[in-house]
Order: sequence, then C-alpha cells, then structure tokens
Amino acid sequence: MVPLPALPRMLLAEGFQRMLEGQSPQRDLRALFEEAEMEAHRLLLDMDLAWRRQQPESHLYAAIRHDPLSRLLAYELYAICGYYVQLMSISGSPEVGAAALLRTLIASDVRTDHLLQHTTLRFEALPRDVVTGERLHPCEAPVEAFVKECLLLERDAFGRFRFDPRGDNRLLMHCLKLDDIVKTPKSFSVVLDPLVRRYGNFDLDRAVVYQGRWMQHRLACREEEHRVDERLPLLETVGVKNSTGEADTSGFNEDLTFIVRYNDPICRRHKETSLEKEADKCHVEVFELAVEDTARTFWEKWFLDR
Repeated sequence: MVPLPALPRMLLAEGFQRMLEGQSPQRDLRALFEEAEMEAHRLLLDMDLAWRRQQPESHLYAAIRHDPLSRLLAYELYAICGYYVQLMSISGSPEVGAAALLRTLIASDVRTDHLLQHTTLRFEALPRDVVTGERLHPCEAPVEAFVKECLLLERDAFGRFRFDPRGDNRLLMHCLKLDDIVKTPKSFSVVLDPLVRRYGNFDLDRAVVYQGRWMQHRLACREEEHRVDERLPLLETVGVKNSTGEADTSGFNEDLTFIVRYNDPICRRHKETSLEKEADKCHVEVFELAVEDTARTFWEKWFLDR
C-alpha cells in the first residue's frame, strides 16, 4: 500500500460512512465530497511548493512528486472524490456526468502527465525478445508497479471498451498508441511482455497468411468482471416506493423504477462507431507483421534489408 496525505482520505472516508448510514442529507454529502475533491486536487498542485517541505507529511508530497505510482494514486484519489461529487448532484442521470469527469481526467490529466509519460516510455523501451516478449534486461520496480496499477485502473474504468478512441487515439495503455505498437515486431513485443499479459487481460489471436510470409494479429480486450459480488445479477430492476404520498405534477402517484447494471464499467462509451454501438461490440485491432525467414544467409539479410 502506498500512503498518501491523510486529510483528503479522511474526508472521503467520512463521506462514505455518512452515505452508508443513510441519515445525512444529500447536500451535506455533496459538500463533504467537494471538500475532499478540493484537498485531493491540492495534493497535485502543491507537490512542487517549497513550504510543503516543512510540513509533517513532507515525505508523502515528495513521493507524489518523484514516484510514478504515488502520482497515479493521487490522481485516482482526486478522480474518485470528483466522481462522488457528481453522483451527489441533483440530476435525473448523475452517473453520466460522473463518467464524463472520470473519462476526461484519465484521457487528459493522467495521460499527459510528464512523469507518467516518461515512465510508460521507459517501460516500452525495454529490450525484449520479439518472439516471446521476454525481457532481455530487468525492469525497475517503480516502473513495474506503475504499469500494473495503470492497467488495472483502465480495466476498471473502461472495461472491454479500452480501445475506444480517447483524444482521437486508440491506446494500448496510458500514452502508448495502438498505431505505434503494431508497426514492427519490435514495437509489438511490449504486448507480449509478461506483466502486460498478466494484468492487461488482452485477447490475442494469430493466423499465418500469404503463404506464411505474414502473420495476422487480432488484438482485443476481454470481458471484465465489474461486480463486487459474483452473486449479483448482471442487471436488476429496482423499485423505490413513493414515501411522500404526494402525486407529481402530471397527476400520477407511481413508485420510482430504474435499472441497475452491476457489470458495466465506470465510464460509458464515448466515441464508438455506429456498428460498435448497435451491436455492443468492442474494437478489434487487426494488423499484419512480416514473418522473419530464419533460413536467410548473412548476405541475403545484408542486401535485402538495406
């Protein structure tokens, strides 16, 4: 567990506690989550300020400034506080605004953060075997921890729709574009990395085409399990009785009925194609890579590969 400064975490925990008790008005819960969001945002704004070095939690701010995992967790804390601020809003569909806020934060603030970008590119640049994806040099522990958490974050946020465009780019993870990954066997080896295979939950199918000279790849995201309890159904119709006993403006005095989808990702789809939307299909990246002929002589490689 990576520690973060206590104040925003305590405010968020207090908001959860009051929400579970069910005794506090919605406006009070929203005010509490707004205060937690403000303090969480301050973690990211104040990490470079000199006066924070004299504070009791100065080492935690130093970790947010220099450690990629701590920086990512600070973004996650900021995102979850803002998410519940939106859920506590007076709206017929508050989850739409909450999902939009979280999607925007991941697609802009997290993706463009210089420290996180540099860490992701360091992971991509590791030398690997182009066939198996095994690393030829060890990876630093902070880089591995960040990549693991980043993959888990995007799986929770987007589910099997992670390849939908974000900022007009389809991304493998964080700032790694699919268009750049699928160009050469060397660039594609990051998908075969043991850490990505273990925590990425990708589905990769291969088939030999063009008389064995090319290998066709089909890369997609597998289904995710978003339910906190596997005994919950995929969706459920929930009815809430009208406790006021008063009719609405239309003259009807009916109970409120809505559908709860337990297995949907946090962020809804944003830029899917019409086919993907109508068929509820996720994007499949299809590309072909040349198969190296291992029987070629040195001079054949020398003249033909120039």
